[in-house]
Amino acid sequence: MLKSKLSAVCLGLTLLCPGFGSALDAAAEQAKTGGANVSGISVHRILPSDTDERINTFTGNGYDDWAWFDPGSQEKRSELIVFLPGTGSRGKGSAPFNKQAAQWGFHVVSIAYPDKISISHFGKSADPDVFTKARMNIITGKVQFRKLGVNEANSIENRIAALLQYLATHFPQEQWSQFLDEHHALRWGKVILAGQSQGGGHAAIMAMKLHQVARVLMFGSPKDFNRRLNRPAKWYSEGSLTPMDRFFAFNHTGDNSNGCTYPQQLRNYRAMGLMPKYSIVNVDQASPPYGHTRLLTSEMPPKGASAHSAPLHDTRYTQAWRYLLEEPVQ
Repeated sequence: MLKSKLSAVCLGLTLLCPGFGSALDAAAEQAKTGGANVSGISVHRILPSDTDERINTFTGNGYDDWAWFDPGSQEKRSELIVFLPGTGSRGKGSAPFNKQAAQWGFHVVSIAYPDKISISHFGKSADPDVFTKARMNIITGKVQFRKLGVNEANSIENRIAALLQYLATHFPQEQWSQFLDEHHALRWGKVILAGQSQGGGHAAIMAMKLHQVARVLMFGSPKDFNRRLNRPAKWYSEGSLTPMDRFFAFNHTGDNSNGCTYPQQLRNYRAMGLMPKYSIVNVDQASPPYGHTRLLTSEMPPKGASAHSAPLHDTRYTQAWRYLLEEPVQ
């Protein structure tokens, strides 16, 4: 058994990379996650603890990092999508979205991280800073918070850096090193932070409080709404390192749980300053460029997904995904 639990399939090119399981098992896994029919795309499945031996939680038992790269894409973006899945997703994210983004020329990674506890768990706290404290523990691990108990090695930020260093070392031909500086730290200006549900909130607060990034995509998020205080999370209105015109959200009108209702979601947008500057545009009734808004919605009955996850997983929204990734920003 190889130490690395890495399963890589270069579909269409029939290129096998050393890793976990047989080619048949890897192909079956990709079929399950929506990538089996992708021609020529490298898909790497990597055990987080193989990227950094200090990572000792949320690794294995389905908690894997994923990476997507299309060597044949005619569109070379020189941008890295770092995707943060929702609660309990174990790193998988959305294979249809990741596949499509790779075909459009982006490098894509989806990160496994400590995601068992929903951030909505803290929505009844009297502490106005509770969401910030919880998220910063998971993202940086520098300050402990309640029972989350994430340390720096197991934090989101360390996992991202460790995965990129691993990919740059093991797959140099795929040019992952372009996203690392001379000190092997991330070049955040080349990063698109994206996420769904809990992960979308992590992406947003990272871009607002920690790093200036190329853009932010929030699917089914951000959902931080304090139900006890009846107001959006405090961190939305505390300023942003990343210009707000780089933030994009896509939420379904039927998404009325997982932290807040749809009307409360609109209050979150206002707290961030996205409304009233940008209008809500229903993608069911409009075409790109959607009035150049940053706020998309849909009323279509979900197909194969809940209203909460449909904006990310439903391939009927492919042209909306492309808009979110390509609409010019400052």
